[in-house]
Amino acid sequence: MGALSTLAASVAVIVRLAVGQPEDRGPEAGGSSDVARGAGGGGEAPKDAVHVGPREALLAERRAMEPFPRRAWGVGLTFAGVGASTQTLLLTDPGVFESSLAVNTPTLELRAFLKRGDSIDVSVPLINAIVFSTAARGLGVGADVYYSFERGRGVTRLIMGPGLGFALSFAPEHSLGALRVVGQAGLELVPRGSKFSFQLLARPWFALIPGSYTGAAAASDPAPYGGGVLFVLGLVVYRLKHEQAAARAERARRRATGTRRAWP
Repeated sequence: MGALSTLAASVAVIVRLAVGQPEDRGPEAGGSSDVARGAGGGGEAPKDAVHVGPREALLAERRAMEPFPRRAWGVGLTFAGVGASTQTLLLTDPGVFESSLAVNTPTLELRAFLKRGDSIDVSVPLINAIVFSTAARGLGVGADVYYSFERGRGVTRLIMGPGLGFALSFAPEHSLGALRVVGQAGLELVPRGSKFSFQLLARPWFALIPGSYTGAAAASDPAPYGGGVLFVLGLVVYRLKHEQAAARAERARRRATGTRRAWP
């Protein structure tokens, strides 16, 4: 009987190895019982374990290989814009010549993408504010926020959407505030990889401008409203969603293992 038992055990081991199953050496030998307990068989997983489900890993790999991966957020600028505008004393508005020709300096552009592919866009006339505030010995701040609908998934896409903005200007001869109703519509060119894009946009705007004037500013009798349209060319650089997810996973792994990022 002893010989038969030994033969049966040997056959069982050979069968396990043939089908790719490890030999069960028991808990004292660190075999499959430990693996079962660590994988949910009643025990606790190691504290430094980082679990990534096969479905999540497959989705992340597929998104990284997409020709136009989804974007998380972006930072960029518009180059000098041109258009037509009424003349106001707001220190963030474009410069206007006598022929109503408006010239705008570069603006700071921020984009945050939603799940459906639309985005919240923020445009800040930073250079206008700095230049005109310095020239007028005053202070001007302002920003426009757009809800942008994006249509298309290829290289050329349509962008359009409404928005609201504000502006504040303080100078020796005036103190102004403005509520702006804005919009944008145009084309976006997104190369494969979606790391950056070019935008060609028309941005109309209308503003109510209440405030107080003194001296020469009061003598010019400025209108309590303004409006116009600017045509701008922009460049935005993006952080991709799969890159952001990978960075989060790496931070979670470092926290779990107690390691720090190695700086060069």
